[in-house]
Amino acid sequence: DIWVEMAKTLRKKRRSNASLSPWHFAAIVLAIFFGYALYQPKETPSSDQKQRETPSYIEPDVTSPYLLGPYPGPSPLAAMTSEHNQSMIWGTYKAGLYFGVKSRSFPSAFVSGVMWGASDREGIRHECLESDSMKSYGWLKHDGKGFGTQRILDKNHLLVVTTDFLKSDDANGWVARMTLRGGKRKKRKSMDVSREATAYIYFGIDCDGGVSSVGECVTGDTHPVSVATGPEEVTFKAKQSDKIVKGTIKPHGDVQISLNSYSTPSFADIKEIVSNPPSQPRTDGPQNLYVVKITGKLPFTITWGATYGEMVGDLGIDAIQKRISRKSEVFDKTFEERFSLERKGFQPDQIRFAQAALSNMLGGMGYFYGRSQVKLPAEFGTSQEMETFDLPLFTAVPSRSFFPRGFLWDEGFHNMLIYTWDKDITLDVIGHWMNTVREGGWIPREQILGSAARRRVPDRFAPQIADVANPPTMVILIEKLLEAHQVDQNYLNLLYPRLDRWCKWLLKSQKGNEPGSFRWRGREVEEDRLHPNTLASGLDDYPRATHPDESEYHVDMLCWAIAVTRAMGNLAKKIGRGPDSESYKMQSHTLTKALDRLHWDENTQSYYDVGRHSKGGSFQTRFMFRCSTTDGSTTRDVGVEGSI
Repeated sequence: DIWVEMAKTLRKKRRSNASLSPWHFAAIVLAIFFGYALYQPKETPSSDQKQRETPSYIEPDVTSPYLLGPYPGPSPLAAMTSEHNQSMIWGTYKAGLYFGVKSRSFPSAFVSGVMWGASDREGIRHECLESDSMKSYGWLKHDGKGFGTQRILDKNHLLVVTTDFLKSDDANGWVARMTLRGGKRKKRKSMDVSREATAYIYFGIDCDGGVSSVGECVTGDTHPVSVATGPEEVTFKAKQSDKIVKGTIKPHGDVQISLNSYSTPSFADIKEIVSNPPSQPRTDGPQNLYVVKITGKLPFTITWGATYGEMVGDLGIDAIQKRISRKSEVFDKTFEERFSLERKGFQPDQIRFAQAALSNMLGGMGYFYGRSQVKLPAEFGTSQEMETFDLPLFTAVPSRSFFPRGFLWDEGFHNMLIYTWDKDITLDVIGHWMNTVREGGWIPREQILGSAARRRVPDRFAPQIADVANPPTMVILIEKLLEAHQVDQNYLNLLYPRLDRWCKWLLKSQKGNEPGSFRWRGREVEEDRLHPNTLASGLDDYPRATHPDESEYHVDMLCWAIAVTRAMGNLAKKIGRGPDSESYKMQSHTLTKALDRLHWDENTQSYYDVGRHSKGGSFQTRFMFRCSTTDGSTTRDVGVEGSI
């Protein structure tokens, strides 16, 4: 069997005292993940087995892993260049929307987004939702900074929607274009162009629920946004902290325009506000949100933009198209330079597919601000939830429709791709994630920051438990960057203390009862589940032991501990921290020995988890139904036994 042979090979390499490469550890984890047919957890060791000689293990020096205040040290973001920071001021940072532009600022931000609907269909599109049943949507090209083009096939509304984003050369401003066309009806070849549709372009100062009133968000500004409506365009000026944002919206086609304003501390509920406007609009607070409604016969186009400078770019359709064409050519050229797919003989459609894969990663990056909901572990005897401090986060998201927020272990994998395209974006992401390290070393594995993110998460999953970890893929990513000599020394010096605190927290908080063993926290007996989920591991529903308790230990967690101590040893050596390097390398060596001692089974030539596992029980037929709210923001699976 290939998995048995792989395990034998890895075991021989370790016994020959050769150090394991990252790929060897990855192979072990993959063997665990894909080798389900081999999997049966070993029984918990007997007292005789426990008395076997065990190598020493160094306990990480962390005073308390549950200090939840901010880490008291300088941020690695201080090492980012002013040129990079300037280039990232604006972006399509509303990852959970079909299209949204946001300034990278906090606590308030200038935000502009789109919504649309067909006149002969119910519903308005805004957030990316699975319940919208789009035929497809996604970025065809996106460079992560100043250019993107997206196509959306809205089959239920019979619309084809395209959106484009272009940043000015000095990065102070941007322009966008949205075009709506009729889609094809079933069994009809011609495009349906006799219909009407409505688009909404909104803009204003958003605090994303970080405050309880608009007055707190736009302190001192009774009129934070001023608007002028002309026969062919809408112009506006917005006060965002100490900056002024100027903008213009220009429709093209046979359309009618109307304008409404609202007072709201968060734009998260804008779809509900527009769909069901209040009968008595609020006039007691600053009007910080404006919505331009554009209704017309298909097809029609809207161009708009905003800037911190003096003038918005040319909003003419021809001028924008020329810029899009130039940016598209630059994207194609850079893509070939990075990946050489054309030179390797890939076909044009395959190259377009690869471009879309990269572009959806880059176009799915978001900028969030807010505070995490936190619960202490059960051992503290309290179920009380608390909110920690506000912080920003720049990150990619696993899914724009289902998981439009940051996940710790996903982000290391995301940036294995992103850094090959633009290493500065990756260093920016790493710096933001390391800013989330708590004083005790914990990083919440799921970053639910701001009301727009929180409304997409079921209440029971929102609180982050302060002893639950996630695989430290970020450290492996940094090791890859070191190998490529792509990290500035000053950045590493600022980064290391936070990484060190996080890794020591990981080794202490996830340790098992046996020396050198580890156990993912947060794994509990769940009703109606043969194998309880292990969300912390990243392999949520991988079948582990059926009866979790404190005596079990997990082979993948140990593999991550080996990999992270090895990587930290290399990083410490790189920045001249010799004693730290030797300490981490010794731990890595000790834990590598524990892999064989604790998890290797000689009879099957395989590595296993160790835990209480039942082979009894019986299978029953259940019919699963998925229920959801009308907007698709909350879903729940319900099982029904028996026949229907």
